[in-house]
Amino acid sequence: MILVEKMTLIISKSGKNAQRIETTDFPHEEYLQKYIADNPESIPLREIKEDTKLLIIAREFTTTSGPIDALGIDQDGEIYIIETKLYKNPDKRKVVAQVLDYGAALWTNSGDYEEFLSSLEKTSQSQFGMSFNQKVQEFFGLDENGIEKIHETINSNLREGILKFVILMDHLSQELKNMITFVNQNSKFDLYSVELEFYKFQDNEIMIPKLYGAEVRKTTKTIDRAGPREESYHTDSCDETTKRLYEELKTKVLQFGDDIKIVPLKFYIAFKRNTNFIDVEFRKSKILVFMNMKQGTLDDTKKMSRDVTHIGHYGNGQYEFTIQKPVEIDYIVSLARKSYESN
Repeated sequence: MILVEKMTLIISKSGKNAQRIETTDFPHEEYLQKYIADNPESIPLREIKEDTKLLIIAREFTTTSGPIDALGIDQDGEIYIIETKLYKNPDKRKVVAQVLDYGAALWTNSGDYEEFLSSLEKTSQSQFGMSFNQKVQEFFGLDENGIEKIHETINSNLREGILKFVILMDHLSQELKNMITFVNQNSKFDLYSVELEFYKFQDNEIMIPKLYGAEVRKTTKTIDRAGPREESYHTDSCDETTKRLYEELKTKVLQFGDDIKIVPLKFYIAFKRNTNFIDVEFRKSKILVFMNMKQGTLDDTKKMSRDVTHIGHYGNGQYEFTIQKPVEIDYIVSLARKSYESN
C-alpha cells in the first residue's frame, strides 16, 4: 500500500472559527476531464511560459490511436495533448506511452491539414456553436492576420512533431516524475505532469495544481512565422493557364477602387479593403476564391459556390468559388464587388 501525502487546508473568517478541510477524491476520470476542459487555467502553464492562455479546442479528439482526452492550443499556436488519469486507474503506468502514441498519430497524419481543420470545425460547431476561426479569434482577440499566423504555426508544429504533452492526475508517483524528466532531457517535445489536489468546502471547490517537468529548459526549433510573401510564392506552383486566370481576376478586382491592398500570405493571397473581402487559394489547375460574406448575403444565381460554413478552410468567409475557365471570372467578379462594398 502506498501512502499519498496530501496538504491540509485551514479556512477561517476574520481569524475565527478555523476549520480543517481534507482532500476529496475525484468521483471519476470524466469529472476531471470535464473540469479541465471547462477550466484550462487550472493547468499552471504560466510557470512554463508567461502570459500563456490555453484554449481547449476539442474533447475526446479522434485519432488512429484512440481519442485524446483534451486537445488545446495557446495564443502562439503551440499544441497541447492532455490526458487525465486517476491514481487508482491500473492503466496509469502506461500513460506516458499513451500520450506519445496520440502525438505520433497526429504527426503521422499531419500531411492533410485541411482534414485536421475539418475535424476541428465539426467539434467547434458542436461545442461552441461557432466556427473554429471565430472561436480562436474571439478567445485570443486576434485579427485576420493573427488567425493566419496561428494556422501557420499549428500546421508547422504538426508537421515537425513539436508538441506539448500534459498528464494530469490526482497523484503522481516518483517513478512518473523521473520518467518525465528523462523524456524532456532527451527529446524535442515537452512532457509535463500536473498533480491536482481537490478540496470541497460547502458549495466551493478548491483545486491546487502542482506542475512537474518545467524544470528542464531547452531550446526548441524556431518556427517560421513569416508574414506577407510574394505573389510568386503561390503562382509558381500553378500551370500557365491558372496563372492567367489569376491575373485576369486580379486585374478586374483592382478596378473596384484604389483602396485595395494585395497581401500574399502562406496559404492564400488576401485582397483587402478595410479587411479581407476575397481570399484566393491556389491549386495546380484551378483557383479557389473565398468571399468574406455570410451565407444568405450573396445572390449566387448560378449556384457556383460551396457553403464552407462547417468545413475547415483557410480563407475568410462562408462562400467558396472554384475558377477553372476564363468564362467563369466575370460572374465571380460581380459577386466579389458585393463583398468589397461590405468590407
